[in-house]
Amino acid sequence: MLHYGDPGYMEQDRSLMLYSITFTFLAASICMVVLRLYCQWFLLRSQRATLSEILIVISLFVDIASSILIHFQIYTGMGKHIEYSRARPAMLKASMKIGLAQNTCYQALIGLVKMSILAQFYQFAQPGLQKRVVAWVGAFVCVFMLFTVFAAIFQCIPMKAAWDLQNFPRGCWNMMNVNFFTSSMNTFLDLVVFLLPITTIYKLPTTFRKKLTLALAYSMGLLALACSVVRVRNIVFFNGEGDFTVFPLAPPSDHPPGSTSTHVFHSADVDAGVGGSDPGPAAAERGQAAGKKCCQNGSGTSL
Repeated sequence: MLHYGDPGYMEQDRSLMLYSITFTFLAASICMVVLRLYCQWFLLRSQRATLSEILIVISLFVDIASSILIHFQIYTGMGKHIEYSRARPAMLKASMKIGLAQNTCYQALIGLVKMSILAQFYQFAQPGLQKRVVAWVGAFVCVFMLFTVFAAIFQCIPMKAAWDLQNFPRGCWNMMNVNFFTSSMNTFLDLVVFLLPITTIYKLPTTFRKKLTLALAYSMGLLALACSVVRVRNIVFFNGEGDFTVFPLAPPSDHPPGSTSTHVFHSADVDAGVGGSDPGPAAAERGQAAGKKCCQNGSGTSL
């Protein structure tokens, strides 16, 4: 492992790895959303867009914007050692501005993805307690998303303090504490969203095979949960110190002292969330149809 001052240290560059992971996940999420819309509108002949579909399309556009911002972060030094950026103050300042915008997109995106999933759950949840629980969780996710977005935008007062190289982090929140809180809460909410439909799926008046298919389709969201867990682990393990512009995927023993590798999980967990939020149009349609039948027969109320 090269250390600062060693020949070749400043030339080390992992931006290609960051590019490949960011845009591979983005391409996968685009394919999933396009496939979902194609099935819903051309195969199932839907007459109108659902709230879930509207939210996931908005999420996809925010996801694309986030990936474009990651490109500009790479252009301004992300993927190289922090000393490379510190030797170029104008580049580091530009990177910090772009980083604030990208983090804002990230915070909005993870909330939009969760709300899209919850909107779909609400469609086939049974009237009464199940619908109320989904609505309560959705309202909390919406409020929490607004909090995280505003926390990202106004992490420093005035805002320009976020890229003031002489005084940073004066005037700013302790962003490691904020990031730990928001990441932990998002991980918890990911788990809640994953567990929420289990009882509803279990009670659907359909065969065990169809229930299992629906459950497996929704379990795709576990990929986003796994990325979120790893991101929380990195925040705790590295404590925000060291070479944060390098993109290390190597084992911790190979990292520069105190380096942090949380950046990739910004793109990984949201792209996995956008893709995993699609339980498969056919599976969702079966769940919604079964839910309607159950409600009509059981309570006399149709969804």
